[in-house]
This record gives sequence, C-alpha cells and structure tokens, in this order.
Amino acid sequence: MGCTLPVFLVVVGSAIKSQGFSGGLLQFISYSLGLGAVLTLRALSFALFKGGLATYMSRALPYMGRVAGALLLVSGSYQVHYWLTKGGLLTKWM
Repeated sequence: MGCTLPVFLVVVGSAIKSQGFSGGLLQFISYSLGLGAVLTLRALSFALFKGGLATYMSRALPYMGRVAGALLLVSGSYQVHYWLTKGGLLTKWM
C-alpha cells in the first residue's frame, strides 16, 4: 500500500484544486473504498480457498516479470502520450 501514496496524493490533491474541498473529499472516499475492496477481496480469497489461490499464483510467478514489464511500458507510453497531447507539453516546445 505504500507505493500507492503518491498516486493517492495526486488524485486527492488535484480534486481539491479543481473541484474544491467537497470534490477532494469525494475522491478520498472513492479511492479508499476502491483500495479497501481490492484488499478485502484478496484477503477473503486467501481465507476461503485455503491456499488454492496461492498455488495458482505460484505457477504464474515465472511470468510475472514479463507481465509487469509490459504493463509498465503500456502505462508509461500512455502517460507520455497524454502529457504531450492533452497536457500541452508539445505546444510549449513549438
């Protein structure tokens, strides 16, 4: 959860700046509910399936490095595209 702190701060901070305190509060609640749902589902799946999910995930472990690398490339490419086009960085350079 520690690695999501910067994302959380950007989401809530930008909402407060653009939508005011109530928009920031709504973003905070939405983000908290989403993160809580993911963690709750993960904990319940480990408790209910008694390690079956862990066995399945351990079989997928050799591929996780490649999957994570591909996801990083896709998300990084999207961010570069966004900031160059809609973010206005391309127009500032020209």
